[in-house]
Amino acid sequence: MNTQPHRDALMRLEALLDAANPQIGRAPADAATEEENVRAKGRCLKELSQLPPLPAHEAEPELAELARRVRLKLDIEAKLLARRIDASSMIAHLLATNVREAEWDGTYDTTGAPTGVGGAIVRGGDDGEALP
Repeated sequence: MNTQPHRDALMRLEALLDAANPQIGRAPADAATEEENVRAKGRCLKELSQLPPLPAHEAEPELAELARRVRLKLDIEAKLLARRIDASSMIAHLLATNVREAEWDGTYDTTGAPTGVGGAIVRGGDDGEALP
């Protein structure tokens, strides 16, 4: 079986991962280039998924090693991206908390229930007495 298409796609994907992984978590120098790299990785992965599977006994040791390296680099990329997403979530949470605290005027407690006067709920009765 001809393994050259597998080798070509894996080599392109490995080169893209080698270029992209160190950049994860950094501000992109050029958003258009980063977007093109993401598309190119997607094309390589699609191409690999459309190739006929290679039986393990037909793959040369060099191709198996290349596939193992690419898999490892994809795992590293997934971990780096997960960390970036976690950091973004933490920052969003901190910003939301700061905005909420800056806008809080004491009318509602943190659960959203009205607090009224002195922490008691004010009822509109005849005598205007605050109930606990």
